[in-house]
Amino acid sequence: MINVNSNDKTEVNNIIANGFLNYSKGAADWLINESIEIGDGYKWPDSVGSSYYYTDLYYGSPGIVTLFSELYKITGKDEYFQYTVGGTEWLIEKAISEAGGYKWPEKEDLPLYYTGLYVGAAGTGESFLNLYKTLSDTFYLEYASGAANWLLSVAVFENQNECKWPSSQYATDYCTDIIYGAAGIGLFLLQMYDLTNNIEYLNYSRYAGNWLINQAKPSGSGYKWEVSNNCPYIYTGFSHGAAGIGYFLAKLFEHTNNSQFLEYAKGAAQWLIDIAVTESGGCKWWSKEGDTPSYATGWCHGPAGTCLLFMKLYQITSENIYLTYAEMGSTWLISLAIPSEGGYKWPHYQGSPNYDTTICHGAAGIGDFFLRMSDLTNEGFYYDYAKGAAEWLKSVADTSAGDYRWATFGSYYTGFSTGTSGIGLFFLRIYNPPDKPNLVCSGNLNWVNVKPNSKIIGYFQVENIGDPNSLLSWEIIERPEWGNWSFTPDSGIDLMANEKINITVELIAPNEKEKAYTGKVILVNSEDLNDTCSIDVSLSTPKNRGVYQLYFIRLLERFIMLERLLNLI
Repeated sequence: MINVNSNDKTEVNNIIANGFLNYSKGAADWLINESIEIGDGYKWPDSVGSSYYYTDLYYGSPGIVTLFSELYKITGKDEYFQYTVGGTEWLIEKAISEAGGYKWPEKEDLPLYYTGLYVGAAGTGESFLNLYKTLSDTFYLEYASGAANWLLSVAVFENQNECKWPSSQYATDYCTDIIYGAAGIGLFLLQMYDLTNNIEYLNYSRYAGNWLINQAKPSGSGYKWEVSNNCPYIYTGFSHGAAGIGYFLAKLFEHTNNSQFLEYAKGAAQWLIDIAVTESGGCKWWSKEGDTPSYATGWCHGPAGTCLLFMKLYQITSENIYLTYAEMGSTWLISLAIPSEGGYKWPHYQGSPNYDTTICHGAAGIGDFFLRMSDLTNEGFYYDYAKGAAEWLKSVADTSAGDYRWATFGSYYTGFSTGTSGIGLFFLRIYNPPDKPNLVCSGNLNWVNVKPNSKIIGYFQVENIGDPNSLLSWEIIERPEWGNWSFTPDSGIDLMANEKINITVELIAPNEKEKAYTGKVILVNSEDLNDTCSIDVSLSTPKNRGVYQLYFIRLLERFIMLERLLNLI
């Protein structure tokens, strides 16, 4: 036992944090032991004893490589760099050049080329994108762009403004969801646009959004979606249902300011609100329409994923109903949390005797959700449940070989969604939460003697003074009601720490004389609505000189008459 002064918890907090890092390292140690050296690289079976080697994010090397790259970024340890590069080498070896881009077989030596974010080229491309961000090597960006370019080449257009993707090349099913379909592919293309400014990536994301809008099925006062043309099932959750599709449409609105995308994102949320089942002061959602109701807890089908849509809409709109439902979903999860080994565990679904560990449908994904709720609300008790998930995961780790691994339904998987690499990344996130940006504004907008109805120009600056690796997304949310204002730009994303940008202001002055105006321009951090800044504004129009000139002329005339009278005396 460690005894410290109760007024100084820094040492204890550091010990706890380092414990989380050690479990992430332990996960990496097990993955090193499971790696198979091949040529200049490494590959991993999807589970112990398996002969399947996947290239996708759900089961395969992309999630494993991401864990090694993140550990290398934090620790600088050469061994993590070795396995980052080595794991990537195998993915590069499996890449097939086609149509100006790259595609990957789902499994080694199985020529089936999926397109999706978790199963397909979009997710493999995202792993290369993350490597580029971590290692700053444009070689990896080439493969991320290659994945995106291949996806553009296999897109199927319904008309000139809508496109969809087959779940795999040459397939006839076109999915809507995050795992296999247009919503997940669209999210990847938005990330590519953010990094490269290639307008084609944004355009195809928009086309995907248009197609999803036309696939929406009105239900009550909202919208729902079938998984695909060949699979008419309707789900609620993030992986296959309305929550994930709505989340993509909300992100698309952030990039395009097209109100129709926001309307349908809100429609997805409204359908979920309409069918929510209240319980224990919170709410829950059934997973699949038409089935005997089953209430999952995890990222894939439970509130840990479903509430991500409500959180995003609250960040965009500041409408309290969305925060309320994110909190209600959290409350229901808290009601199901079972204290165990100094932490918390959750049943796979309500009433299940199984307590899963993974990102997809277990404690790691639920813990990550509570971290996000803590970031959104600054409420410490959400962090307590995230930490509780981590503590339980520590207690059930298999340490028999001196490293750390976690069983999923009796098997030891390696990948991100259902395996040890995803759990290792959760430990890394709770050890080292993402750096937070901090928005500041500088400058002023003060104009005097402005001619009514004239055009004037001003400038001010926006800066991110947050943590070293933070990225700031910002927007202007309020301006004075007088005059006609425009700002270039009026919003932005991914402003790096210590980076400053100039904002150009154009104003058509009010058409009134002899008046003074004041006000503020207010900006907000799009990811933290409590982080705002403002620029003071003042403007005055000149007084009407004609009246005073007439008075002065008449005064001079009187003095002239006075001079003549004096000369007569």
